[in-house]
Amino acid sequence: MPFFPVFKETLVLPLPLKEVKEKLRKRLVADGDLPEEKKGKFNGKVFENTFRISLYINYPDNYLPLMVGELEATSKGTLVFITYRLFPFVFAF
Repeated sequence: MPFFPVFKETLVLPLPLKEVKEKLRKRLVADGDLPEEKKGKFNGKVFENTFRISLYINYPDNYLPLMVGELEATSKGTLVFITYRLFPFVFAF
């Protein structure tokens, strides 16, 4: 058993890379969102071929998992490699 909890998974999606990035960005909280619009959305950033996101909540919770992912285009879609782990600050406790 690892000292720090980490879970990894790989998703195979039949969507092109560009569409996967668009769908991820649509689920991120925007600056002008009203509180009811933020429910079920995520905080974070989507970069060129990677992303770092966590579930949006309106109260402090250091034990939410951070999802760090890598996107890779294939001829038939997109591979998404996701690593779930705790925020680095949690390890200080």
